[in-house]
Amino acid sequence: MTENSPYRLAVLTRRWTWTGEYVLRELARRGVRPSLVLVENTPMRARIAMARRLARRIGWTDAVRYNANFWWPLFKRATGFHRTPRFPYERFADRVVEASDINAPAMARAMAEEKVDRVLLAQSGIVRQPILDLDGIWIINAHPGLLPRMRGVDVIRWSILEDVALGITVHVVDNGVDTGPILGQETVVPMAAEPFADFDRRLNERAAELLVEFGLAGPGAFPAPKQQSREDGRQYYMMPRNLAAAAKRKFDLLTMPDLNG
Repeated sequence: MTENSPYRLAVLTRRWTWTGEYVLRELARRGVRPSLVLVENTPMRARIAMARRLARRIGWTDAVRYNANFWWPLFKRATGFHRTPRFPYERFADRVVEASDINAPAMARAMAEEKVDRVLLAQSGIVRQPILDLDGIWIINAHPGLLPRMRGVDVIRWSILEDVALGITVHVVDNGVDTGPILGQETVVPMAAEPFADFDRRLNERAAELLVEFGLAGPGAFPAPKQQSREDGRQYYMMPRNLAAAAKRKFDLLTMPDLNG
């Protein structure tokens, strides 16, 4: 049992992503120390392979732009340009396990050894077998979009472009992409004159907070999770640069102060 929690808790994340760090700090603020943190330390060759797959769908320019967020910290460390300190996961959990793939057998083995029963996904990437095959484990994700309509990635921008309400969905993870039973939702409304980058950060920080809140909630908190139908939505992929620019312009118009009011 995790300190100040009725569950043996695990957090799954990737190194160099802020979400996992934010979730662990939020747990610590609530006096909760997870039993286990699993960290994917993605090798460069895997990132290049991912960029190739993505390029077939959205082109090389946008594929490189997407992966730059992951490559930049590695580049800075490799060149000595700026030595970003590694996040001290060990300070926030009883045990930390790293692997080159979040779905590596060692990750599932560690969860079984620690008898984990509740898992929080903190920007870990898609979870597959053998983790999904573990018995008695409830895996929870906080998705920055309103399901079932908006699945996949870049859904904040896609929601803006397609005039869909903005918000967060907390759901149980299954073998699909954002298709598991819905535990709860919360809309997030942009503020007047709020820059898109600030709104994007605020929504994602709130998603991390909700992930912790739902992850620590007792078993009676979710009497009837809402089942999703895949036909009620679609899976989105990274938005091409020209459409991302259009979405930002549309967001800026939405948040423009009313000078007459």
